[in-house]
Amino acid sequence: MRREWHVDPTRLGTVGDSGPVRVVVCPSWRAGATTRVSRVAPVEALHLLLGNAFDFVKGAGPIFERLVRLAEAVPIYRMGYSRLDEAVACVTALIEDPTRRF
Repeated sequence: MRREWHVDPTRLGTVGDSGPVRVVVCPSWRAGATTRVSRVAPVEALHLLLGNAFDFVKGAGPIFERLVRLAEAVPIYRMGYSRLDEAVACVTALIEDPTRRF
């Protein structure tokens, strides 16, 4: 059985109601994994974003164009983790400094 795990946004506190996207984090939970964060190149970022797009079939053209612009404009990270507290700390650090190196 496949399960998806997400960082609960309430654990991060309030980061705003609207405004430009400053950073995107694509999390992947795996039991016992060491928390690792790595920035991905725009082409890989686009692939990650396309895999998580909703209703892509209904609006493929406009959605694809928006995701291309997003992948080119903001830092996008892949994050593997098993401990939620470590994942929250990494996401919080990226919110504070989207260009941070891990």
